[in-house]
Parts: sequence; C-alpha cells; structure tokens
Amino acid sequence: MKKKAFNQIQEQHVQALATFQTTHALAIGNVPDQEVDVEDAAGSVSEADLRGISAVVHEGFDIEGEIVSEDDMELGEPIEEGDLAHGSVTETDLCVREWGGDFDTRDHTDKESDSEAEEENSLCQFLVSWNARHKITREALKDLLVGLRIHNHPELPLDTRTLLHTNLDYSVEDRCGGSYVYISLAKSLPSALSKVHSVSVDSNTELHLQFNIDGLPVFNNSTQCIWPILCRVVKPFISPVCVVALYAGRRKPNCFNEFLRPFVDEMVLILQNGVEISTGVTCRVSIHSFVCDAPARADIKRTKHVNYHQGCDKCTVEGIYTKERRMTFNSTKSAKRCDADFDLPLLPVEYRVQDSVLRNLQVGMVSQFPLDYMHLTLLGLVRRMARDWQDGLLHSKAFPFHVRRATINALQSAVVNCAVRMPHEFQRRCRALQECDSWKATEARQFLLYLGPVILKDVLDEKMYEHFKLLSTAIRCLCSEELLGIYIDHANSFLTQFVDEYVKYYGNKCVYSVHGHCHIADDARVFGVLDNFSGFPFESYLGSLKGMVNKSHQVVQQIVRRISERELSETLPEDRMVLKHRHKCGPEIDGRPHLLQYGSALVGHSHIACDRRGQNDCCFRVDNNVCVVRNILAESDSDNLYIVYSVYEKVEPLFDTPVDSTDIGIHVVSELSDEVFYTAFDNRWHKCVHLPLDNNRAVAIQLLHKP
Repeated sequence: MKKKAFNQIQEQHVQALATFQTTHALAIGNVPDQEVDVEDAAGSVSEADLRGISAVVHEGFDIEGEIVSEDDMELGEPIEEGDLAHGSVTETDLCVREWGGDFDTRDHTDKESDSEAEEENSLCQFLVSWNARHKITREALKDLLVGLRIHNHPELPLDTRTLLHTNLDYSVEDRCGGSYVYISLAKSLPSALSKVHSVSVDSNTELHLQFNIDGLPVFNNSTQCIWPILCRVVKPFISPVCVVALYAGRRKPNCFNEFLRPFVDEMVLILQNGVEISTGVTCRVSIHSFVCDAPARADIKRTKHVNYHQGCDKCTVEGIYTKERRMTFNSTKSAKRCDADFDLPLLPVEYRVQDSVLRNLQVGMVSQFPLDYMHLTLLGLVRRMARDWQDGLLHSKAFPFHVRRATINALQSAVVNCAVRMPHEFQRRCRALQECDSWKATEARQFLLYLGPVILKDVLDEKMYEHFKLLSTAIRCLCSEELLGIYIDHANSFLTQFVDEYVKYYGNKCVYSVHGHCHIADDARVFGVLDNFSGFPFESYLGSLKGMVNKSHQVVQQIVRRISERELSETLPEDRMVLKHRHKCGPEIDGRPHLLQYGSALVGHSHIACDRRGQNDCCFRVDNNVCVVRNILAESDSDNLYIVYSVYEKVEPLFDTPVDSTDIGIHVVSELSDEVFYTAFDNRWHKCVHLPLDNNRAVAIQLLHKP
C-alpha cells in the first residue's frame, strides 16, 4: 500500500509540472496554438526534472519523516485505517507552487484515498465475518491471504492474527488443578451488547444477568474438559452469550469456591457501582438467575448431589435407595426449602456440605437457582420414558404394562415418517426411538410437544397415553406466553399427578429427573416461561467453544484467542427479510399486479413457504384460523410482505383431556377451502407444525419457541 501511494504522489507531481510547463509555454508564445497532449508532455520530463520535482516535494510539502525507498518498505505489516503513505502530508500544503503558479491536487487525492481505504476495510471485514461463519482454520485463512496479496491485494496482512486482531494480552494461571483465565465481565459484556441491534442502552438501563456454569468434554477419547462461566442479559432485552471465565483441566475444578472467587469479587463491585458499557454510559446490574444442570448446581452451591438421600434442592424429601441401586424420591408433599436455610449452621447429616462463596452476592440460593427443563425434562425424563417403552418389550415381567413388538415397530416408523415434516425452525429431526439414548434436547422437545401427542395416541395403551398427556400438556402450557397465566395452576396439578402415578406405569423408578417436575411450575411463577431459564442458549454456545479447540495443548489459550477474533465479526439483524424462489404462477391480489411473487421467505427467524414447495413451512395460525400459504407477494421498493392463503373450514380437537387440545394450540384440520384471502404478514401469524393424520385430515400444532 505504501509503494502504491508513493508512486501515485510521484505521478501526480510529474503530471502537475508538465501541465504547468505547457501552460507557461503557451502563455509566452513559444508553442504553436494547437492541441497539446499533456501525457506526451509528462513523458518528456527529463530525469533532471524528476530530481527537481523531488526537491519541490521536500521543499513545498510538510512531510513527517523520510520517504523511504521501495526496498526498505515492509509490505507485510498491518495497515490500519488512515495509515497511508501520504497521510502525513498536510492538507493545506498538498499543491505544487512555482513561479506563482498553483495546481491543487487535494480533491483528487483525498477522494481516491478514501475510496481505497473503504474498499480495504470492507474486504477485511468480509474476511473476518466469513472466517467466523464457516470456522475456517488458521492455515486455510493464511493461504487465502497469500493468494489475495498476489492477485492485486497487497494491502492485506500476511498473518491471520493481524487480520483477526487476535488478543494476546491475557494471563493464564494454575487454579483448582487446571489452567484458568479470568476474562472479566466488564470486558466481555460490552462486547456482547455491541452485537444487539436496534437496542439503545443508557445510564438509566438496569441489566438483569443470567449465568451458566457447566462442564464439557473437549474430546471424545480424552478426560480433558472445560468449565466456563457464561453470562447473558435477559432483561430488558436478550443479548448473546459471553464468557466471563474459563477453566480447562483433566477433571473438573477441585475447589469450586476458588474457581468462583474471581467472579464473585468482580460481581460484588459491579453490583455496587454498575458496569461501563461504553464511554460515559454505566448501567446498573442485578442477578436474574443461575441456570445449571443438577450436578453443576450442587457443585457451585456446595450441596449434596441428587444420588444422596437429601438430593432434592427444592424440598426436604428423603430419598430411598432401591435394590436396583437407584435413589428414588416418591413423595410430592414434603416441605419446601427456602433461601433462609442457607443461613443456618452446617450439620453433619444435612443437605449442605459447605458454605458457598456465591452467598457473598446476596442471591437466593434456592429461589434464584431454577430447575432447567432442558436437562430435567428433555434430556432426563423424556429419554428415560422412551427407553422404558423399549424395556417393556424386553423385560415385561418388571414392567407393569407390556409393550408388544408390533407396537414398538409402529412407533419407530411413525417417529421417522413424522420427523421429516418438521419445519426449518428445528435444527434437528427427531431420530428413531431405538436411538433415544443419543437424542439431543431439541429432538426430545420435538417428541414431547409435537410428535408424541399425535403418534402415541394409537400406539400406547390408553391409560399410559393419558399419563403421557399430563406431562406434554403441562410443559406446553409452561412454555407458552399465552397459556402460562391461564394454565399455570392446572400445569402444576398435572405435573404433580404425573409424578404420583409414575410408579404405577413405569415401576419404582421415580428418580430425581422425575420427582423434580413437581417443583418446576414454582420456578415458572417467578421467571416466566421455561425458555426464560433453560440451558438451550448456553448449550449452543458451549458447542461453539468446543469447536474452537484443535489440539489438546493449551486449550484455554486457543479458546480465548478464538473468542477475541469473533468479536470483530458482524451479526445479521434479527428483523432481516430474505425472499427466495421468484415465480409467476401463483394466485395474485386483484388490482395489484405490480407485486412480485416468491416461493419462500425468511422474516426474522420465521420461515415461510408456499404449499407447492412442501408442507413443512406453509401452515400458520392467524386470527383463530388455521391456514395454508398459497403465495408470497412483496413490493420491489419496500419491506411490505403479503401472504395469500386458504383457510381450513373444519377444526376439531385432537383430545379433550386433561384440557381441550384446541385451547392449547393443537388442532385436527380438514376441508381446505378453495377461496383465497390475503393480508400483510405481521405478529398475528404463528407458525404451526403440519403433520398428516389420515388421508383427509392433518394435525396443526402451534410452535412455542424461536430458533
């Protein structure tokens, strides 16, 4: 870049001198009155004239430092914005003066330099975002930079660390039996908030922070694991997850109080003084909750784990150890624990084992540690029930209800056939029941809330199906903003009944993942819908942290550097609209032929598709009607989107106990009308899962979550 700028200035000076000499000759009459070729005049400037130009440059310009030779230039060093070779020339002196003549080159040079700088910055920003999106390796990115430098982009750096602004300013310490880096909340939170679009933060804003602490194995064939402290803002808006601290070792931290101490010390100051988000903007901070699975919750609270007799962290139920070496909790009427219990002295046989350093933050050690339904319900209970259905086939003597082989085979095929109908909002399709031990949480959620109520109706025993509906209906009510305030008491009673009857249908297996459901509605009363305090966003981020590790050496250092590189990447706005598959063969709106037709669209997080492009993304509920999208129309010069749709004329409930299914968003639909309607796409539209029931009917189930 320096070489290019140097040559530009020299060429401009040669052009200026040639123009001046030609003009001067015309003025004194030494040149005939004819058209003069300025380029020829510039080419005729002698080497002596060039030396004179150099003298003029040094005499007429105020240059800081020397103009180095081409051989002394380092083309591989990073170029920052504005760091150009001519950046030291003052704006008022950028002209050639001789014999009173004046030739001003300021406009041309400034405009060209600005455009080049913008082009360089846009290319660098694209490479940074592209690298973060596709997880490009350092070696591949370095090869790309070398190739681009050869092909007319010498301004790009040679080293990927220069391009990505890799953070090398961090300290690693030995703590709790492993390597530990404390990034600090004051540094990571402002970076996370910068990714939030269309949200203004000022000094009057109070940020409610949610924290997650959990372990994750780094490699499948190694004991190496990481334990990060994660944070996100949940009120007054939702922010991306950020890392506060990071531990890596061969096993989990050997002392969790020491692991948490730097975090607690900083949080005490932040709770008192606030956190600086940007220059002059300091926001107040409060702790919303700690979201962890049961083992991690016991570790950071310093209480007994769930396989102990006092393993429940919400009530004082006494566990019973069975002959099958299983700790069961059969009572749902035990006294509730409260925050004040942690102020009592420690006893030898008691729920607590040690005082937790988190008490210094003045948080509710019971009330602000809600049960995470992702681990408790989806990864715990749903997978256990699916496994027990197969155990009923293999071990029918110990299973109260024998499940026949034909039933299991029908269930396997039904899950696979219906899973292909799931909309794009689900990142995974639910696998067959025989793979239930490998289900991810999103697969278990598909089965519990969408597939199970449909396919289990004709597969399981009637009483067992009624028992399953208690769980499915209750969790559905607790996951919906619309239903929570209406059905929260019903959901609590449904879950209590489910836990009480679990032994009847599944044997003496009322372990903690079953018993905990009699408390989950109490947390929903405090924090709202279950997704407000679920581990889904944190587990997703943990997966990205795992992908940052390429080798077993210096795991903490690798992750910290990759995190710093991703801070520069751009995030897409949540309200973006993408239109795809333009066509001209769908129903239109009378009187508006100028509207363009599309087969599918992405509006924010919602996928929309016409029925002719498949049934996965075409079903919606709008104004108490279940409809199918027939066409998507948009104006070429605005963001207005119109939907042409048809309505199902017949809507029935799938079941009527424990509640009418149409009241909770589950409809059996048939007789699609031939008449088409149109309306603008807005927040009245709610996406539905569309599952075939028989030849003439289908089931439409309203989605409860956003991807």
